[in-house]
Amino acid sequence: MLKKLIIPICALMLSSSYAGFATDAHPAQGYPEVKGNVVSKTPYTANGINHMLILSLSDLYNTRDETGEMIFTNREIYAYDYSNDGAIPPTLDYKMYDYVHQCETFARLEFSNDIPLITDLDNDGQKEVWIAYYQGCHGDVSPDTLKVFMYENGKKHAIRGHTSVFVDGMFYGGDYKVDAAMQKTPKPIYNFALSLFNRCAHNSPK
Repeated sequence: MLKKLIIPICALMLSSSYAGFATDAHPAQGYPEVKGNVVSKTPYTANGINHMLILSLSDLYNTRDETGEMIFTNREIYAYDYSNDGAIPPTLDYKMYDYVHQCETFARLEFSNDIPLITDLDNDGQKEVWIAYYQGCHGDVSPDTLKVFMYENGKKHAIRGHTSVFVDGMFYGGDYKVDAAMQKTPKPIYNFALSLFNRCAHNSPK
């Protein structure tokens, strides 16, 4: 069952700068690797180097099976972290990619409303970059997969599990597994990761 660890996430948010479609007519310009529709652009600084974190999603699109009779829904999700030390174009330090392909019902793939977050919970100047998103393929109220990733110096740390849904007087889902990299993080980071997962699992926008 989901552990209930309450930490004031909003108080720990160190970055909330966004430049989306409303203020940036060409949000992917200057970042040639970016695919999909840009959801957010978040600048931050780590160890004196300027970074830009870009989150994007493909459109939902349909494909057919070999017979042409079965229609599937599909979507891709991306995250890109660029550093800018004066080089043009900026340097892509790392990227994240995931997908839902050939879904016979409804392909769900979307970022949590709680992210992106940029923190430095252990005060080492490295900055932790947090990304969380929902992934599913079903047409009912079943729990979705929930993935919470933290990147530090490009290394991925993860908690993977499911959202929590309340159906017929009972909770379903809410389970999670913490990978080895996340287990080795300092306690403030580990506790924050559990709190963020708990928040996202119980506040899915679906």
